[in-house]
Amino acid sequence: MMTDPVTSEFAYKGFTPDDDLATEAQNTLDGLLDEAPYDSTAQAVLASEGPEYSCSIQVFSMEGTFDARATHTTPKGAIQHVKETVLQKLSKWRENRFLPSLSRAMKYRQRRDPIDTMI
Repeated sequence: MMTDPVTSEFAYKGFTPDDDLATEAQNTLDGLLDEAPYDSTAQAVLASEGPEYSCSIQVFSMEGTFDARATHTTPKGAIQHVKETVLQKLSKWRENRFLPSLSRAMKYRQRRDPIDTMI
């Protein structure tokens, strides 16, 4: 039996977004998933909370969870703040993801017999 692939879409609470906002929100989420580790999934919520909007995005992967939450006076502003924070977290992960294996390689290189380096 074949199952449907997991889809990651925005959920909206307290309001119904217009087509422009829904498209921008989904494009933002898709872009974050493109930057995330392979096989990541996400949960995203955009909610109207009185005069403000809150946005939360959680990207789940085997490498960890990359998440953020923000409030803003506009829904697009809330999405933008969350996007920037999640991108920063993904960038930090990307910069550090090979450091343990590089560290092991450097230790191995330092332990080699000096005669081996002459060959």
